[in-house]
Amino acid sequence: MKKTIITLIALTIFGVLAVAQPRAIGVRGGVPGFNSSLDVSYEHYMSGSNFLEINGGLDYGRHDQPGFKATGIYNFMIAEPSWTSQGEWGIYAGPGVFVGYADDQIDNSVVGHKLGIMTGIAAQVGLEYTFWFPLQLSVDIRPYAGLHIYDLDGIKLGKYENGRLGLYPTVTARYRF
Repeated sequence: MKKTIITLIALTIFGVLAVAQPRAIGVRGGVPGFNSSLDVSYEHYMSGSNFLEINGGLDYGRHDQPGFKATGIYNFMIAEPSWTSQGEWGIYAGPGVFVGYADDQIDNSVVGHKLGIMTGIAAQVGLEYTFWFPLQLSVDIRPYAGLHIYDLDGIKLGKYENGRLGLYPTVTARYRF
């Protein structure tokens, strides 16, 4: 009985702490024609101002063939300047990983491209502004480096060429709660 009560108290404390952390959910979109993607974006603040960002959604690649990509990034808050009297600014950066299924070039060829699985590492640098009401806007760049597996029968590997498109900015709007 004593162990059950202690377990229930511990679970309640962990649950309250998990809910107490600020979170945000919204949409993230790239520049049409350059970094064409549309993601659902979720942020969960961890320790202090650092946060985990998880995105999942459509990746159109270079040839407008819709694919899917999921990304997880652990961002470190580098600076929180006080540029305005209302709201909060934040400059952040961090490493992450990604996995997905999308259209990509093969062998640096302009005409050759295939649908396939891609996976690798990502990095992100961004600027965010949280209004005095629960709206958060951010702009960031997120390059990717990884592999593109485009022939599952023969397991042919290539470099994930679309990762360079992450150097074009994306805009995110989130509801913070």
